[in-house]
Amino acid sequence: MRGTAGVVAMLALTTCACGTGVSSPVTPQRQQVDYGAAVYRYECASCHTTGELAPDLTASYLASRATNAADLVTLIERTMPLDRPGVLDAGDSRAVTAYLLARHGLLSDRSGELTAANEATISVNGADSR
Repeated sequence: MRGTAGVVAMLALTTCACGTGVSSPVTPQRQQVDYGAAVYRYECASCHTTGELAPDLTASYLASRATNAADLVTLIERTMPLDRPGVLDAGDSRAVTAYLLARHGLLSDRSGELTAANEATISVNGADSR
């Protein structure tokens, strides 16, 4: 019986904490980049690792394939992964793009979360096009 009371108390505390209006300390951009890193590890890293069959996705390689984040999102969404092109939806492709740009210091904090509305303004060569 004692264990049940503990579980009930824990659920009550958890429920009370929900909806308190306290914002998350993690920004939407950081959440997107972290999610993109997970998608990248699962869908991309097996090929895009130094010494594997696909090129390592360096900043210069990304810049050679796309001018802005919108181009990169489209490229990833339509052609990756190579063995299952198109399996990543726009949200996953955008998250992977955010991760790649952040990994190379190409996604500034001021750009916020990468969205369909702002992806064309974010340059892959390091300068925002705004």
